[in-house]
Parts: sequence; structure tokens; C-alpha cells
Amino acid sequence: MEEVFRNPLLMFHKSDFPGRRDTEPWMVHIAEADWTQGHYQILHRHEDFSEIFILLEGNGKYTIGGRLYELQQGDVVLCNQGVMHDEFPAKCDSYRTLAVGIAGLYIPELKPGLLIDPSCTPVLRRSEQTEELKELCAMMAKYAAAGGTRNLRFTHKLLLAVVELLRTIVRSVEVSSKEIDPLCVSVEQYLNEHFGENVTLEETAKQFFVSSWHLSRVFKKETSYNFKQYLLRLRLGEAQMRLSSTEDSIAEISRDCGFHDPAYFTRMFTRYIGLSPRCYRKMRLKSH
Repeated sequence: MEEVFRNPLLMFHKSDFPGRRDTEPWMVHIAEADWTQGHYQILHRHEDFSEIFILLEGNGKYTIGGRLYELQQGDVVLCNQGVMHDEFPAKCDSYRTLAVGIAGLYIPELKPGLLIDPSCTPVLRRSEQTEELKELCAMMAKYAAAGGTRNLRFTHKLLLAVVELLRTIVRSVEVSSKEIDPLCVSVEQYLNEHFGENVTLEETAKQFFVSSWHLSRVFKKETSYNFKQYLLRLRLGEAQMRLSSTEDSIAEISRDCGFHDPAYFTRMFTRYIGLSPRCYRKMRLKSH
């Protein structure tokens, strides 16, 4: 498995795009990938950029901000910066995705950095316009991979076209009808901030003056995760991010992410991601 890496991740800085104006957004990363064998990025968030996710082939489930959505081929997910999201591919012959990270966004109708109003449903069903969006993003992937001044200049122009097309698409998106229980929102925020500590269901329930039974029931109902599953996926997602973007040792990452037994961390990481932490880091570094 180590010899074949089918998950290319191209990462950029705003200075990489010639001719880009200071007021314009820029592409942080683009990744066109076949995840049939695993290795996808589980529960995580991006603090500094938003992300467009397109399901090119296959189907599965996706959670965004605590809500669960069923995805089919051709669907587009708009994930705002700072929002937790997670992916559950269905077991199928093919599961291919295209993801584009965008920083420096300023869409007049929205707060800076956002792709879509937080009150709206973030999943766009397949349509003529989303097909056009997919084609533009695929072209960006092609020219970004080619590199060079001319190609990156063209990549940036395509990104501007993508943002403008999204402005048109999201004007017709419906407001979500589902409200998340305030207790669940508070608990998610607490876990997002304390996942590296020795967090338990019982101690967390005490923090919010409720019973463990009540917290467990509400959390499962609202998020589709049980408490331990959410915490484990959150820790593994953070570990993936650290393995991809830092030179920290695996032992250090294991400890900081709440795994105080490195051997247990390696077992869980390998079970959920499909590669050991060492092989996963090698894969991501190879694709940069």
C-alpha cells in the first residue's frame, strides 16, 4: 500500500498566484482524490479558510456543524471556516472527491471568510450549475498541478469565476429547518477545546450540570455520534492535520491529541485511516 499514493494534495500561499490583488481570495489547497482504499480526512475543521467539497463518484454521509447529510454523486458541500465536518464514505467500488480550500473570501452578502450563510443548508444537490462548478474546479486542479507562472495565474482567474458562480448558486439555497440543541452545541465546543485532555462522558456531564444518560442521549440524537465516537474521531482528525502540516514527532502528536498510549494511538489510527501514522505522514508529504 505504501507504493501507491492516489491522494494528491497541492498546497499554496497567497504569494504563489501572480497578479492576485490584495482584496481577492486565494486557493489554499486543492485535492482530487480516490478514497476507495481509505485515508480520507475525518472529523476536523479549518480555522483560516473555507472549503468546497464535491463528490465526483460514489455516495456516503457527511456531517457539517453537527448535522448529518446523505450525499450522492455530484453533490457539493460548502463548509465555512471554523465548522467541524466529517466524512463517511459508503462501501462502494469508487469514492472520488475534489476539495478546494479558499482563504481571504469576502462575499458582500456574507461575513468575511464565509462561502454560505450559516443558516442555510450547506449541501447543494446536483444541478446544471453545480456541474459547471465541478468543471471549473477540475480545471483549477489541472492547471495548479502543472505549476508555473502562467498556469497559476490562470488557476487564480478560475478561482474568481468559481466564487462568482457560487454567489449566484447560494442565493437560491433554502434556510435549514433544523435547530441544534443548545446543550449539544456547548458540549461540542467544549470537546473541540479540550480533546487533548483526559475527557470522559461523566466529567463532561458534570461540567454542564446534567446526567451522563441525558447528555449521551441528546448528543447521539443531535449529531448521530455517540460521545466516545465523536471524541475519538476528533482526536484522530487533529492527528491527521498535525501529521500533514508539522514536523512534530508521532509520540508528541499522540500525547497532544489525547492518546496517552502511543501503541493504542497507532492501532486506532491504522484502523480508521487505513495507514499507520508513519505511512500517512509519508503519503501526505509525498503529495505536497
